[in-house]
Amino acid sequence: YGMMQKTLLKIDRASMANSLEVRIPFLKKTMIETALTLDPWLNLKGNKRKRLLVELIRKRYPNKKVSNVKRGFSVPLAAWIREGLKNPIGDVLHNKSHSNDFNLNYSMIEKMFNDHLEEKGNYQWPLFTIYSLFKWNESQKR
Repeated sequence: YGMMQKTLLKIDRASMANSLEVRIPFLKKTMIETALTLDPWLNLKGNKRKRLLVELIRKRYPNKKVSNVKRGFSVPLAAWIREGLKNPIGDVLHNKSHSNDFNLNYSMIEKMFNDHLEEKGNYQWPLFTIYSLFKWNESQKR
């Protein structure tokens, strides 16, 4: 295998393991052959990259907003904590012995959790981190 094949293989495995589709439109043989015939400088305009791709998308879908801002895949953790995970996470966070094991302020954790549920603040990451720590601690005690 060459470097490209190894990279594509890794991308395939990682994306399939996570139920994501990441590259099919850009691996069509004719697309690659056409891209290789283009002057690479045509794809740059100032500090903007992928200019040709953006222009092609705008031409094909004139009513769609095209944004090439890179962003990662994120889960709606804040909503999950307020909804489907409210009870399982709440049960763990409301166990005072967990807070005592790490000398954490139980009332502060309780306030963060309640404020998050009431949308007075977004404490998704501290709550999830503390929850993960407490669950890990439970697994170590077994």
